[in-house]
Amino acid sequence: MRFKEAHDANDLVKRLINNTVLGSNGARYRHLHVAEHLKLLDNPLFFSLESTARCFGAICLCHRGKAQYLRYFTFDSAFQSALSLPKTNKPKNATLKKAVENFFNRTAELPIYAYIEPENMRSLHMAKQFSFEKWRQITLFHFSRIKPKANDQLLRISYDHAIPFVREAYKQHAFYYENEKAGTFYGWKTSNGLSIIVRVHKTAWEIKSLKGKYGAWLAKLIPFIPLVRNLIVPKQHTFIALDSLVCISRASVSRNEVEAFFSALLSEFKVKHMMFWCDESSPVIQSFTLPRWGILQALIGKTKIHVVVRGTQPEGPLFINAFDLM
Repeated sequence: MRFKEAHDANDLVKRLINNTVLGSNGARYRHLHVAEHLKLLDNPLFFSLESTARCFGAICLCHRGKAQYLRYFTFDSAFQSALSLPKTNKPKNATLKKAVENFFNRTAELPIYAYIEPENMRSLHMAKQFSFEKWRQITLFHFSRIKPKANDQLLRISYDHAIPFVREAYKQHAFYYENEKAGTFYGWKTSNGLSIIVRVHKTAWEIKSLKGKYGAWLAKLIPFIPLVRNLIVPKQHTFIALDSLVCISRASVSRNEVEAFFSALLSEFKVKHMMFWCDESSPVIQSFTLPRWGILQALIGKTKIHVVVRGTQPEGPLFINAFDLM
């Protein structure tokens, strides 16, 4: 086995990431559009442990000006245990930890941040091993409609048109950055012009398990549950996610308008479920009257996610790109 560094993912790394099931005590899922996502990464650097025919682990950092995002930290189960244990006397485990630590140290001039679900104790222990500390929490909301409604007030807009509004709204947020390759911008037009702008990402997961003790069993039961089976398709659950939400109207946007906008986005992308990760302390988010989320939010509730940082922790609310969490 050997350690490798590269700016692109080779076939062995792609295969490992594609087969990785995420989560632990909470929901467990597998990303279904890995190949497409890898093409959209911003300034990636991969560090991998490989044999001639297999990749046993991969780390990917995306360099973003004044910070780095830990996009992937994926290892074979045997190596996960070695990395997450506080102490080990096995030489191969010590070698692996040292190699990972050296990789992070070579980029120590910039802080590194990542997202970890609070239920994922293995990832939390692993983060602690490599000097990541909890910085804050973000919240995941679920917007769903069984019959989303199209609306001609929905307007697709260009990146160049949208980004000045996003930049002005979020430039003071921690870890703000711009990636032109990922997502599509949409606006909500009124008689006075655009009132809302948002970026939309579409993807699909294979859902192995839902939250809770009986999560795996419930995932298998979904096709037989009225209403819910119309919203979740475990084998290939296709959904959209939002970020860069900006209100550009001087007048406040009503709850009904926000709901109509979100419903129109579901209709546009032919899905019934939308995920929205946000920092609730953000003044941009606080300026919105958030919608009535729907059935899935009532069933799942708010989900809190830890933001961990290695290095200097920034000030201010967090800018979130939903693509990072998909």
